[in-house]
Amino acid sequence: MSIFLKSRIEYWWKNEFFISVTYYKIKSKLRVWWDNKYNGPNEFHHSYNMDIEAVLHMKEKQRDKYYKNLYKRRQAAHDKDSWV
Repeated sequence: MSIFLKSRIEYWWKNEFFISVTYYKIKSKLRVWWDNKYNGPNEFHHSYNMDIEAVLHMKEKQRDKYYKNLYKRRQAAHDKDSWV
């Protein structure tokens, strides 16, 4: 295999990996943003499920903030659902 071909394959692999990781990070951030804005009709709505894909791309401080926010939203949905 020529050096040129090998370098092109390595370049493509690195960029392809970067693009796919960036795509999933953006997708996860949008999904978390929408779930934070949208209040489901009851506590069993899928927006209150933990988004594992998004959690994998978060740093530790972001993850802690996400867990606290998710707990708060679930609790609010439970309180809203129990009074109906």
